[in-house]
Formats: sequence, C-alpha cells, structure tokens
Amino acid sequence: MPPGIAILDKLRALIAHDSTPANERRAALDRLERLVRGYDGPSSVATRITRSTRIGRQRRMLPVNERDRLAGYTEGLSLADCIARIARACGAQGQLPEQIDFGCYGSDRPVIAVRFPVDAAPQAVDFAAAIGETMPGTRVNLANRSGPEERLFLLYPPGKVDAREAVA
Repeated sequence: MPPGIAILDKLRALIAHDSTPANERRAALDRLERLVRGYDGPSSVATRITRSTRIGRQRRMLPVNERDRLAGYTEGLSLADCIARIARACGAQGQLPEQIDFGCYGSDRPVIAVRFPVDAAPQAVDFAAAIGETMPGTRVNLANRSGPEERLFLLYPPGKVDAREAVA
C-alpha cells in the first residue's frame, strides 16, 4: 500500500473514532482535506463550511461538523471530497473562498454555493474551467443575486444528494 494511502486511512479512522477529542478530529480533518487537494502546508484562509436546507435567498445555513464532512453528498463523493476538489480548483485561481455552502434544489439534486469577496473572486470562465477539471460534469453559474461585496458561484455536480444526509 502506498504511504499516502496509509496516512489517509489513519486520518479517516481518527476522525470517525468515537473517543477522538473534537479539536484533534478537526485538525485531522483539515489535514485530510489538505492532503486530498494536494497541499499539506500551512493555510491562513479559514473557509466556512455550511449545509443548507435549500440554496437561495431564504436559506438556513447550518455549520458542518467534522464527522458530517465524511458523509456522502453526491454519488461517490463525500462532503470532504467536494471541499477538497473545490479547494484544488480555487488554489489554481490563487484564492480560497470565504464560504462553501452545500444544499439541494428540487427534491434531491445537489448544488454548492461558493462565495468569494468581490475583489478576490476568480474570473467566471477560468473558475468554471478549473472546477470542470476537478469535478467533471459539474455546471458552474455565476449567481446574479449576490451582494455587492461578494461574488457567488453556484456549482451543480452530477448525481443525487443522499436522502439520509439531507438536512430536514
């Protein structure tokens, strides 16, 4: 087994173990996400990760805890996998987002809102191309109803939201 796989397995076990203290679980998850996106150095950007009952103007955002990040979101991808792929695409643009909000539209179709400050936001075409490389089949739209100080991208990955994990 390659050494990188062993580290990922150890981190996943540490995160999922009942007796792991919350601060260690959080640190292990942060390292896991850095490894998955291909960067394990220090990071000064703290992206807020939330989950909404629905994406839109009247959404109710709930913080995503460390265990929930390992839960399935779309077919074959966990929340942590999606976060890492978005972070990898954002890293190619030179800026991590302020917030990533997971939700759904319709009854079970996934949508991810990725928010940047307006002065640090990537170009829409470049960002869509970077997302397409890390999350094949994902459509990217620039939201036309975001605030004046933010740029909001909506990502529509293929697959269904796991109904057991959807926020009620």
